Amino acid sequence: MAQLKYLFSFKGRVRRRTWWISSALTIVFMLICKTVLDVASALLRLASVDFSTGHTAALAFIILVAFISKLAFDVRRLHDINGPGWLVALVFVPPIGPLFNLVVMGAVEGTNGPTSTGRPSNRSYRR
Repeated sequence: MAQLKYLFSFKGRVRRRTWWISSALTIVFMLICKTVLDVASALLRLASVDFSTGHTAALAFIILVAFISKLAFDVRRLHDINGPGWLVALVFVPPIGPLFNLVVMGAVEGTNGPTSTGRPSNRSYRR
């Protein structure tokens, strides 16, 4: 249960390295799920079973779960650089989104010490 809370919590902070790992794992998770669903759909199609509606619903659910988790990590990453969580909306602006994600989320060092959202996730900050 603690893992689910960690994946979907919008409170607290996430360091840059953890954000990169979560981003990579989200992509890997989505690719694995898509592959499994495609294989299952193909096998069921061979057995003359229509799985197109179930395939679409399962894929939509997986995308929703991954999206909420990724959004939570993005908000916590913004908290780590002492930014407001609502700035995550910039990710959805087409020309700015990818640059914002790479530069601000992936390259900017987190704030040393406590911020308005709490202490850093690791203990290696200067007091």
